[in-house]
Amino acid sequence: MMGPLVSFAMAAALAGSAAGSPTAHSGPERACLRVLLPQSAGAIPDSGAFEPASCAAAHSEETFHYDSTDRVTRLSRTVAAGEIVNSFPEFQIGIVRPGDKLTLISRVGSVDIERKVQALQPARPGERLFVKSSDGTVLSARFEAAAP
Repeated sequence: MMGPLVSFAMAAALAGSAAGSPTAHSGPERACLRVLLPQSAGAIPDSGAFEPASCAAAHSEETFHYDSTDRVTRLSRTVAAGEIVNSFPEFQIGIVRPGDKLTLISRVGSVDIERKVQALQPARPGERLFVKSSDGTVLSARFEAAAP
């Protein structure tokens, strides 16, 4: 039996993530990416597997779709290294994927208590998600991307 859910704020320290500054695109200008590492259809795209590229040779087939159940963008098809594709909304934004190792920080007055946890669902900065600690306790936390 699981105990009551406790709410905390969380800062992620994702090893090896390419969580940079969000990029803003205005007007009709189209943003494209070059695939650096192949990824399978249905996967949550990893910003580290793409780099900005010219749209001249962009693939016309839809590459990404929004999964409203999990609230995250997924690949519609398998992509190969070197392919040019249209950009996706989360490119260069630090998102959490299920299974990511995170640091949960509880602030009580001037005291910070840190605890290693694992994400159970995807989340963008500012969203809430469930995480699991090493003792199996499931907690609800708000995701805050780590400062660069």
